[in-house]
Amino acid sequence: MGPFLRQHDPDIFDDGTLLVFDNRTEVFQRTPIHWLEEPQAWGYSRILRIDPATQQVLWSFEGSKAFPFYTSAQGKSQLLANGDILVTDPEGGRAFEIAPAHGNEVVWEYVNKIDTGDDGDLGRITQASRFDFDGSQFLNLPCP
Repeated sequence: MGPFLRQHDPDIFDDGTLLVFDNRTEVFQRTPIHWLEEPQAWGYSRILRIDPATQQVLWSFEGSKAFPFYTSAQGKSQLLANGDILVTDPEGGRAFEIAPAHGNEVVWEYVNKIDTGDDGDLGRITQASRFDFDGSQFLNLPCP
């Protein structure tokens, strides 16, 4: 089994280390949870930076009671040019950005709520992309 459980979506850093999404779920553990308070059998899902030569975990981000993060399947992580990491959490219906250089601070989060209320349904988010541009070009323009 090794140190991971259902890991996928590797990104390669310039130094040869890997960024991977580790669902940490058993094959038959399907628990669609959007406000998870406790980790599942193997813990919360996590994003890892690993040295493949030594299998040492150099950095990690995983859920907590304050910021639950668990998806039994899918999910993506993307290394951004600024060093942050963009993550999609399909079962949580959200995308968020982590700043490893700032103590794993979540710098923004988008939740795809389909209806209102505390128990509102969430739409799955399986892919996200970040676009850096100057939005001022759209200010004071009429909608077509």
